[in-house]
Amino acid sequence: MERTDDEAFGPTDRIGQLTMRNLDIQDTRAKLDLYRQQGQLDGGQFDLT
Repeated sequence: MERTDDEAFGPTDRIGQLTMRNLDIQDTRAKLDLYRQQGQLDGGQFDLT
């Protein structure tokens, strides 16, 4: 990445974006696990972790 004096986003913004992405992945896994428990999805070959 290039370094400039007038960056639009800094390291804190990037860490925040990664944190939000990880929370989104956790939410998606929880929702898929709920659907599996309700019988809307088969368990498949893999367990959700």
